[in-house]
Amino acid sequence: MANARIPNQTVGGLIFSRLLDVIPDFASLESGDHGKSEAAGFMALHLDVLHIDGDKVLVALAHNYKHPSGDMIPDPDMQVVAYRDREYAEAVSYQDFFGYKEAWGGAGTAHASLQRELNSFLLTWLGILIEQGHCVRLKLTESEQHPL
Repeated sequence: MANARIPNQTVGGLIFSRLLDVIPDFASLESGDHGKSEAAGFMALHLDVLHIDGDKVLVALAHNYKHPSGDMIPDPDMQVVAYRDREYAEAVSYQDFFGYKEAWGGAGTAHASLQRELNSFLLTWLGILIEQGHCVRLKLTESEQHPL
């Protein structure tokens, strides 16, 4: 079985694997792509592809709810960087109603304890999204684009 894929069992490898479960078209994402997943009884999940540089992909994943004031509030909104060639991903930032946290500092340095905290949350959140049945769709079928 020389061609068998050996899964990356690091936290970053597990995050990447769960991203593929939530975003099946991950390998073909392009800058500017966006998509949405709706699972019955749960908040919609939104995907925005922010930047692609070779195999490095920066995406934003978010649940948004409408505040009584009319503002759309992220709960949460995370930026995630993934390296398709290494099958590795990690959290970059986290935002919710209460604030914003960024794991990466200037010049690409990471804040280690915050990085672990955000990666742990991301891994758990992706698992919950999978359990809820979320699957982000980027390309709609002809009947979905033009319903009768």
